[in-house]
Amino acid sequence: MENTVKKLISVNIATKSLMILFGTSLVFHLLVILRIIPFDFIWGGKLKTVQDMIAFESVSIISNALMLMIVLIKLKYLKINIAKRTINFVFWAIAVLFLLNTLGNLLSENLWETLIFTPLTLITSVFAARIALDK
Repeated sequence: MENTVKKLISVNIATKSLMILFGTSLVFHLLVILRIIPFDFIWGGKLKTVQDMIAFESVSIISNALMLMIVLIKLKYLKINIAKRTINFVFWAIAVLFLLNTLGNLLSENLWETLIFTPLTLITSVFAARIALDK
């Protein structure tokens, strides 16, 4: 299976795709905080107050920014010396995180969240796993 994934998706495609996905996600979460996108559209429809939304979205923005930085380091756009094993471990963690997020999206009370974000989080998980497989 590992060789099949490596043949189907190059590291270059996976890293650049994740750069776009995390960058887009940052913009999306900023639009939620600015209340341009209603917050009942996210977090499984479980957020009830603006304070809850700000707390959860702040965590999302920080985590997406960190994940984007890891991708930029992998692409060598950021010149930060981190061991390849550490980078690969982080990509495995991202893959697991987004796989769990995919399961959460499937259980969302918001149909749009399920339809839009389930495939995106699954793709993100696959791309992160592909990068983690890079030797």
